[in-house]
Amino acid sequence: MELSPSVKQISVKDKAKGWEPGSEETYPIIKTGVLAALKDGQRSKGGVVAAKPYNFRLELCKYFYFEQPPSIPWKGSFGRREATWQAPNVEIGFEIFNYVRSNIRIAEQDRQRLKNERRSGGI
Repeated sequence: MELSPSVKQISVKDKAKGWEPGSEETYPIIKTGVLAALKDGQRSKGGVVAAKPYNFRLELCKYFYFEQPPSIPWKGSFGRREATWQAPNVEIGFEIFNYVRSNIRIAEQDRQRLKNERRSGGI
């Protein structure tokens, strides 16, 4: 889904420059970028119209999985490769997004496979 005709990408790393920040640094970049795109999209013809309740979904790439948290204090669910949640507004949805990301894991043998695939150009 395109959120805005003028916001095409939100960069959270630059491998050429060696800038690959962790989740604490990327979270505000993603949140600010998506909120700006939503505002721009709402001003533009044909932009996204978001309505309550706000439903979110995060699906993981190959090799990654969610570590099941002991409890989920909101309306939503965790599967091995997908998490879904509902929020009363976009800002709270992003706060939950940040928590959801903190549960992403990768097994050490899969980390090596991923590195090898990236080196060979497979990803």
